[in-house]
Amino acid sequence: MKKELVEKLIKEGKSSQEIRKKVIGFPYKPSKGYFRKLGCEDEVAEKYESILQKRDSMCSEERFEFIASQNVDLNKLIIDTCVFGHDKTIELIENAKNVIILLSTLNEMDKKKDINQEDLYSRKMAEKIRWYSNLFLVDKEKYHLIPFAGYEKNMYPDDVIIQYLSITEATKRPTILTADTILANKADAFGLEYILYKPVEFVLKRKENNVADEVFETTNIEKKSITQEEKILNSKRKRDNTYSEGGIEISLEGTNVIVKRYNDNAKVFYLKEGEYKEIEPDEQQIEQSIEEIILVIPVARKGSIHVVKLNIKDGKILKQDKEYVGLNKMYIDEWIDESIKDKITDIIY
Repeated sequence: MKKELVEKLIKEGKSSQEIRKKVIGFPYKPSKGYFRKLGCEDEVAEKYESILQKRDSMCSEERFEFIASQNVDLNKLIIDTCVFGHDKTIELIENAKNVIILLSTLNEMDKKKDINQEDLYSRKMAEKIRWYSNLFLVDKEKYHLIPFAGYEKNMYPDDVIIQYLSITEATKRPTILTADTILANKADAFGLEYILYKPVEFVLKRKENNVADEVFETTNIEKKSITQEEKILNSKRKRDNTYSEGGIEISLEGTNVIVKRYNDNAKVFYLKEGEYKEIEPDEQQIEQSIEEIILVIPVARKGSIHVVKLNIKDGKILKQDKEYVGLNKMYIDEWIDESIKDKITDIIY
């Protein structure tokens, strides 16, 4: 009787929490051992365990959180397939300016797009995959499909992402967005930037990383019905007046220039009324009549920095950038003012 009730509830798409309300003694995290004791065959027990693990993760977003590397760029992401299984990672994709999808990831998405699947998690993921597959073709300014599947045949999609980023110039690399701990570990081993979305009980947040709690406040957005056309228009509007790199976000709102910092290792200077001033770590600055902003961002290679000069003109952000490796101030170009060259080279040494 108990076995039949549990199987019925699982097939109805119920989560473990919902089943516990109707079945006395149903465990918080049901294992295949529990289902064997109910009288299920080994194969069925493993299937039920897997279904509920996925379903519970989908239905319990409040028990998840983000962890991230130091220099994440929320506006330039490269995604793997598992991000389509969570609303919070979808929101980060919606808010990004540029999203890269490799051919290997598209192939994996194609295998998971069947909406006629038994468990709720897989069906929801399939629906999102189908929706975004259409959006990729419509908004090509935001979504970039890269025909790269690795230099070896039949490479695992996660390894293709790592290989692609490893051969991409350090200053142009996107940030990996994933819900896969192994992929995040690989990224960390290669010195690549990543955002990982995982259950709280499995998260060991690095003490020195103060990024996660602040950066991902952007996911607490009001949920509302929005058409595909509106999404594209909103995305393009954001691209026109926002610049983000290395944990620094610059945005224009009317005559205001808003500077948000999520990276304590970077330096930010702005020019106003002929004088350069530095924005301190953990500070949000709102200024009017800013003429120029200088970003100084350390990159993965030791002794290397990426310097970005942003000119604010006619409501647009115009960019110049260069990378410097182990150079003193006399070699830094004339477009960097003498008054801040010492502070810039301090990051290298």
